[in-house]
Amino acid sequence: MGVHDEPEYATREKQKRNAIDAMISLVFPIGFNAWWKEDNGKPALLIHDKYAELWGAYSALKASLPFWKTKQFDKAWHKFMEIDYYDDIPNDQPSKLFQKGTHDSRDEVVKNSSEFIQYVNTLR
Repeated sequence: MGVHDEPEYATREKQKRNAIDAMISLVFPIGFNAWWKEDNGKPALLIHDKYAELWGAYSALKASLPFWKTKQFDKAWHKFMEIDYYDDIPNDQPSKLFQKGTHDSRDEVVKNSSEFIQYVNTLR
């Protein structure tokens, strides 16, 4: 280890902070737009528009967490994404990775986004 190298735990903490910030920067505008913008009758599109980025942020944040926090993180993620049935999808079904739920209202998107951001902030 060189003089200016960070210890591994410091690098991991920095990765976790960056992953938390990235997740919040994606989820916050979803909740805000659901609350602020006119209802176009398709609240799930707010999440669908950022779907790939959200899953990337999910993967980065989950990878940065200690293993004992990943189960609770998955539970909060599935609630945010409205994937109540995720555990019922067989693991050998190739489309399992791409499954997502449908939010029924803008209020539901606002509520789920707010709760998820509050949870993610506890991971700091």
